[in-house]
Amino acid sequence: MRRRLPSRNGIMSVWLLVVIAFMTAVLALVAREILKGRELAAGREAELKADWLALGALEYGRSRLESNAAEGSLDLPEGLSRGGKATVAWSRTGDNAVLLRSEGGAGEPPAARKSRFNVTLVRQKDRWVPSGPVERHEGKLSPR
Repeated sequence: MRRRLPSRNGIMSVWLLVVIAFMTAVLALVAREILKGRELAAGREAELKADWLALGALEYGRSRLESNAAEGSLDLPEGLSRGGKATVAWSRTGDNAVLLRSEGGAGEPPAARKSRFNVTLVRQKDRWVPSGPVERHEGKLSPR
């Protein structure tokens, strides 16, 4: 008479649990990478928006600059600053020169970003023109 071998149904259940645990770990890693990528994309979008708002504030300030204003500041209007805020400030640096500084902010925490730029303008005939390149500015925005 032949001996009967024990059933192996329990081994299949163990292998099934191992495969499910492995698949869960892989899917968790993929989900984490997707979320990390979305955070990076949101941060980059906020950074670009803050840059554009700050540069737009420089242009807005240059267009609104009066020839006799020693120093001052103004905010970019709501219609021009969708999705963020921007401020421009200016101060005299000489008889015919003005330092224009701008700050733009965009995004929601934790992806909120701020950008600051400055440029020196000189008076030529009836308009203000940049005397050099627009530079990224670090530090607090305030007229001198």
